[in-house]
Amino acid sequence: MLLSESHLSIHTYPERGFAALDCYTCGETVDPQLAIDYMLAVLKPKTTHAKKLVRGMGELQVVEPELKATELV
Repeated sequence: MLLSESHLSIHTYPERGFAALDCYTCGETVDPQLAIDYMLAVLKPKTTHAKKLVRGMGELQVVEPELKATELV
């Protein structure tokens, strides 16, 4: 899915019961966490693991964000 200044992709591995969500953004007009939280609400995974990589603003930062499924609107 193409978004303004970003993109969202889901890589699936059904033989392993695994899917990887990638949400790439640039600029400050998009909050990638909103997209991830929404996708969690839609997909309802049993477990989640998250890494947030902050690039292009000096040294690479790796953060483990808090994930929460938002209510579907």
